[in-house]
Amino acid sequence: MHSSPAFSRRAFAGASIALGMGDVAVSQSLATPLSSPAATPVGEALLGTPLGDIRGIQYKDHASFQGIRYGETTAGERRWTPPVASGYWDGVYDATVPGPAAPQAAEAFAAVDSLNEDCLFLNITVPGTAEPGGGKPVLVWFHGGGGTNGSGDLFNPRRMVADNDVIIVTFNWRLGIFGAFGMPGLEDSGTFGLQDCLLALSWVQENIEAFGGDKGNVTIFGESYGALVISALLTSPQSHGLYHKAIVQSTLAMQSYPAGTLMPGTEAIPSMWLSAEELYGLAAFVLPELDVNPEDEGAIDTLRSLPVEQLLPFSAVYSRYSYGNDVLPEDPTTVIASGRAANVPVLTGSTRDEGRTMVAVFTVVAGEPVTEEQYPDLVATAFPESLDAVLEEYPLSAANNATEAWSDIVTDCVWAIGQMAFNIGIDQSGPVWVYEFADRDAPPPFDTDVDFNFAAGHAVEVPYQFEVAGPPVGLTEEQWKLARTMNAYWANFARSADPNGGNLPEWSAFDGGDLVQQLAPGTDGITAVNFAERHRLEFWERILD
Repeated sequence: MHSSPAFSRRAFAGASIALGMGDVAVSQSLATPLSSPAATPVGEALLGTPLGDIRGIQYKDHASFQGIRYGETTAGERRWTPPVASGYWDGVYDATVPGPAAPQAAEAFAAVDSLNEDCLFLNITVPGTAEPGGGKPVLVWFHGGGGTNGSGDLFNPRRMVADNDVIIVTFNWRLGIFGAFGMPGLEDSGTFGLQDCLLALSWVQENIEAFGGDKGNVTIFGESYGALVISALLTSPQSHGLYHKAIVQSTLAMQSYPAGTLMPGTEAIPSMWLSAEELYGLAAFVLPELDVNPEDEGAIDTLRSLPVEQLLPFSAVYSRYSYGNDVLPEDPTTVIASGRAANVPVLTGSTRDEGRTMVAVFTVVAGEPVTEEQYPDLVATAFPESLDAVLEEYPLSAANNATEAWSDIVTDCVWAIGQMAFNIGIDQSGPVWVYEFADRDAPPPFDTDVDFNFAAGHAVEVPYQFEVAGPPVGLTEEQWKLARTMNAYWANFARSADPNGGNLPEWSAFDGGDLVQQLAPGTDGITAVNFAERHRLEFWERILD
């Protein structure tokens, strides 16, 4: 636990908001209708599956099956219990509309509002016409949203699917307090959302061949909070055999936040994972605020009887999963760092200016940009013993404004340090390809009229991969080319455990050194760059030692 319950609640809420940027990136296109002929339905897609017949929607170059139940409701007595697999259905299953999102309150970064605990549904998009036995590579997408927001159906993968002959599955799982709550006496505390993810992967193993997929070639991929979940699965013994490769975009698995770097006024957050002791400590102050006595023998039953809307305000407190249990026996940070993660090929990376999005949300977007007077105070709070050294390395004169200067520090000391630690740890377990998305002219990650350069901030790459009600706004011809190249890299990796192939620029596997593959538009945009030098990792290793 941190120093006080009041701080803990604020800090964890801030963590949830920060992790939620995975959905900010796609919100920019919510109002843009699909205009491509390929997105116009041309008929029904009918298919037989091991669970029964199913009806989806056929498009010109792909078919979509949405709202397929993979688990029973988690409401009532099933709240905070392991998920129960769904069974056979009668008649023809209508898979033409998505299932309900997990319980969540709408946020600026995710305009989804749901009180429905019957939320364990998935969506499948296949190239051409769905046919059994196609043996196509399968990718399962883990959405962002801070662990409190989002749903799989927000991410339309039709471009990657149709262009690259792969199958993509998206899905919903329990979020926030419904997915990561824990208290003494509650079995499986802090892991319910992870168990949902394991069940969804099991469903894929049992049923994806009917849709033309290869159950022996499944790649899990996700961004931001979704990448954090995948990082957990890479260390979970219960995930063995459920997937064969992983793509991990902007993970927070190995990060720690010096004081004030997550959001103004927060104390240091040393890890994105919770021990059982810390998890139970959260319950000690959350339950009284719900008028529930933690010592009461019937506390768990009382909590299960509370309405969803009474619990939702505490969801942001529960954005971190707990270890020391059957799902996560050890701290994932320790497992990854020691080279004991799953021995599977991994493609991973981050964006060049990760911190721009995070810092902007809490400063310029909130109407309080960092001032020149505040800048040294922020540095002093985060690095009290290294103030002069950090100010010399990151002088205000080198940035356009104080907010950008502070953002650059957060990018390097939090995101870049954490990403490199992940690269090195995973490299001990299996082959790794590492990228840095560096399109500094990418559209902003969300609609805003603030005067701030988000550059290649957190989550700006997601609209290059997916559509949400329409294509990303304002991409140039070179940016569209980058989007197609990225999707081809991802699909090649899913197909053969190597992103290279076709006419794509050569991408060398990570060798434990400083070079990574830059992904940016233009003739020289895709090339090897020195990640350690760009983000001053040697400097930060001295400062943070």
